[in-house]
Amino acid sequence: MEMGREFLLGAVFGEWGADEHDNIYYLGGWIASGVVVLGDVRDIAATISRGDLVGTGLNLAAVIPGYGDAAKVSAIVGKFVVVHPELLKPAMVLMVGVAPHVDEAAETINALRKAHGDDVIDRLLRDGITENELKVVVNSNGNLLRTLAVVKRGDGTVVWLEEGNNKWGWTHIKKKHITGEIRDGTLFPSSMTETDVKNLIFETLRNPCVSEISMKNSNLLHYHDMVPPNGKYIRVVTNPEGMIISAYMVNKLPSV
Repeated sequence: MEMGREFLLGAVFGEWGADEHDNIYYLGGWIASGVVVLGDVRDIAATISRGDLVGTGLNLAAVIPGYGDAAKVSAIVGKFVVVHPELLKPAMVLMVGVAPHVDEAAETINALRKAHGDDVIDRLLRDGITENELKVVVNSNGNLLRTLAVVKRGDGTVVWLEEGNNKWGWTHIKKKHITGEIRDGTLFPSSMTETDVKNLIFETLRNPCVSEISMKNSNLLHYHDMVPPNGKYIRVVTNPEGMIISAYMVNKLPSV
């Protein structure tokens, strides 16, 4: 891909050519065509072609300074990510660089609605959770498409559970502490369904009986009695930003 050429194509064809051009340089040209005069478009394209623009294309914002019209830019980005949702994150970074006064988190949510339908957002808006809480997830680098639930801790802090993988999130919890597919994990009682485990995780975060900070990695540890009581406790681990890392049974509460 010739970066300057893609930029010029974006400036010339804009929405008409978006389907065939899945790169951030094309988007940059499309944005520039609406907010930058023609001579500057050519100058920017020449700068890119000389290789002065390093990296993935996110630095493109640095060569379009001060031109940002938030409404125009967000409208263009919204149309682009509908066609290329996989480029949502770099598109948002580019948008904020060009139009720094836009609300990146709000635009991310709007773009997700456009690209994937309202249900992908509305399914998370329950139990008092609003789009303001979802903005916290976005600003903390959470992935709303992969988020299963968002809740508020007892102190009002927003936390969320993503699908994750074998090392963190729901996939980790399920495989290591419910099904035993990952070995050497403490298993929840077989009488508990996956929904039971999720509900207990969320209840622990809302109303922990004890909370502490891990001295090892600054993760937050929250504890709650098992339901039904069995003499053990659940420990829910979140990272400092609020993403749920793991949840499993322990034999006793910490001395705090």
